[in-house]
Amino acid sequence: MDELDILLTAMGIASALLAVLGNQFRNMKYVLLFQIAANVLLAVQYIVQGSFVAFMSAFIAVTQMTVSVILNMKGKRFSLSLCLAFALAYLVSSIVFYTSPWDIMTFIAMMFFCVSVIQTESFVYRAALMVNILLWLIYDIVKAPSAVFMHGSLMIFTAAAIIRLDRNDIGNWIKKIFNKKEV
Repeated sequence: MDELDILLTAMGIASALLAVLGNQFRNMKYVLLFQIAANVLLAVQYIVQGSFVAFMSAFIAVTQMTVSVILNMKGKRFSLSLCLAFALAYLVSSIVFYTSPWDIMTFIAMMFFCVSVIQTESFVYRAALMVNILLWLIYDIVKAPSAVFMHGSLMIFTAAAIIRLDRNDIGNWIKKIFNKKEV
């Protein structure tokens, strides 16, 4: 293992810790601040491994989360039009940096990410994020092995956060879906 591999592994562990810690908060501001830091490290890992489409996705995600935090601090919501603008940015970067069919997975993952970031409820954020994480984990296994630790850990701990923090919300969402009154 050379120095670069050691550095990428350390960055993978650090990004995983930040992402996992962030998903343990109910307050979306703190969730997103930790995710911003994790995604900066992730972007560096992707660029070093030559995955430009994944790097651009992480870079755009950092921008999207930063905008979301700023809007939140001003008492404003992330608008649908702003979400669509970021979706367009993900689409353009996916087309420009396309190198293989696996790159399509990053675009689909980022559409779930777009949906997650505009949520005001942490449960809905985490639920959409789980789909995003699964798609990134599959991509990482094939294209960017140093990021597997981050997305694998994040999947486990996001599921744990849903169980620990959101179990009541899950029941309420199921009732809403089936149009049943809350008891």
